[in-house]
Amino acid sequence: MQSKGKILYKMPNSDEKNEKTSEKCEVTSTDQKKSHKLSKSTKHTLLVSSVYMVCFGIIGGFGGFALFRWLNPESSGVYNATGYGNIPTVADINTAKAGGTLVASYNTNKTAYSLANFALYQQANYSYTLNIGKGTVVSSGITQNIVSGTYNTPDETFSQNISSSSIVHTADRVYDKHDGSVTAYNCKTASDWANNPTAKDITYDDYIASYGKLNKNYYYATTATYAEDHPITDRYLCTDYSEYKVSSDSTKHYVNSVIIYDIGPKTVTSSSISETATGYEIKVELTPNKGTFKSSVQMKTTGGLNSYPSFTSSNLTFEVDTDFNLVSSYAEDQYTAVVGPINSPATQKFYQYYFHSDTSSFNNVNVTIPEISDTSDFSGYQLFPTD
Repeated sequence: MQSKGKILYKMPNSDEKNEKTSEKCEVTSTDQKKSHKLSKSTKHTLLVSSVYMVCFGIIGGFGGFALFRWLNPESSGVYNATGYGNIPTVADINTAKAGGTLVASYNTNKTAYSLANFALYQQANYSYTLNIGKGTVVSSGITQNIVSGTYNTPDETFSQNISSSSIVHTADRVYDKHDGSVTAYNCKTASDWANNPTAKDITYDDYIASYGKLNKNYYYATTATYAEDHPITDRYLCTDYSEYKVSSDSTKHYVNSVIIYDIGPKTVTSSSISETATGYEIKVELTPNKGTFKSSVQMKTTGGLNSYPSFTSSNLTFEVDTDFNLVSSYAEDQYTAVVGPINSPATQKFYQYYFHSDTSSFNNVNVTIPEISDTSDFSGYQLFPTD
């Protein structure tokens, strides 16, 4: 039986920040404008390369991490959402449930997405949490299979991604001892973990700048001035509320990183909630290239794409229990990535399952953080549904 930890009832400084944009001129020479005929072999090479980069670009997006590389974005604009809108309290939800008005009122007011944020905040504030996921990316007939896991304890956060297809294989692990930096390992297969892989130590701010969010469930940040080589304007402040409270920085704010997406008034196109046999289902349609912005930055970093992927749709479905504890989520995104002269459309689908506890035991499964040399299956994967 899972037990509950503390719930953060009041979110500090949750107002939406203004959208920040940056324009960059593009000059095309006469020679560049000329069309060139490509041989069949060249076209095939470009297609395979583009599919490779698209698949590699999304690796890490689901699990919320990837190996550090410096990011030099080329973009006509960016979007940074640091606010989540008005989050209901436990009292708000209980009152609506008792009056039988919860579903109708949140649908009528078009604020069902706020209930998803409430569930995300609850998940972030339990003492021990486990998120495990499986998904695919399909581009030009190539299917990339991804399995990920993120395990948070009071003292350390561990994340793992294993991805494979006919052209891409990666096995990444990231360790965060909550000391201001993370240690990342990037390997080709899980068996390589036992071969003394090279580690990279990455500061929190560098990680956030290149990958959108840290893997820890939540933290506080300040807002930096936008710069082209740092499109994510969050800068790490702390995880301690008392330290956050005494900070005099007027831009300080809360960051929920249970998922890579941003859900708020300026990032949501529509949302709805319905009652189920075991709780509620919350559906959220994100505004393309707004709610998906941090994911786009992460994809460009990992995949070496020419520009940020352009999303045409992004839809999330959350399953919660009667107390609005997260049970599962499903994300489906449609986007196009540019690799050289190739535009590669892709579809990504990802299922994630959420667990929480006051100890390292979840549903009678004891979860441990593996040493990098441990090539056995991550213990948390025992909790994947069997059906």
